[in-house]
Amino acid sequence: MMNELLISSLVIFAYGVCYLAYTSKISAYLKLIMLPLAGAIVISSLAIYYESLGKPNPYGMPERSEYIHHRITNDDTIVVWLLTEEKGDRLYVIPYTRESAQELEEAKEQKEGQQVQVDVTTEIDEEGRVILSRGRHEDHFAEQNPK
Repeated sequence: MMNELLISSLVIFAYGVCYLAYTSKISAYLKLIMLPLAGAIVISSLAIYYESLGKPNPYGMPERSEYIHHRITNDDTIVVWLLTEEKGDRLYVIPYTRESAQELEEAKEQKEGQQVQVDVTTEIDEEGRVILSRGRHEDHFAEQNPK
């Protein structure tokens, strides 16, 4: 859905620039500059978008989600793979804290040991840190995503 929206909006932008360049009464040199510039904007926007696909989301983790996996990086961050009802599988990046790492390790052990789905709930404290808590996964979400 997002791909089609981005591509169609970029095509409309390029078409609009071409239309305005050819129908306006500006100089031919300016028209020659506008067309390659519009093409460069379209190509670079697509390149940036496709480069960012699959990278972890550094913005707001969902309030409630199913824990899948996590990995602690060398950059003092934790990459967390979560499953939500609205967005499906997503990767998120959170700053490393000992409490978050311990909570995620316990969620991993709980998930592996009991073979159950584990909920992860996130909150932001006064200092802007992410606080994680875990619990058993609800049945209605498990029915939608059978394993």
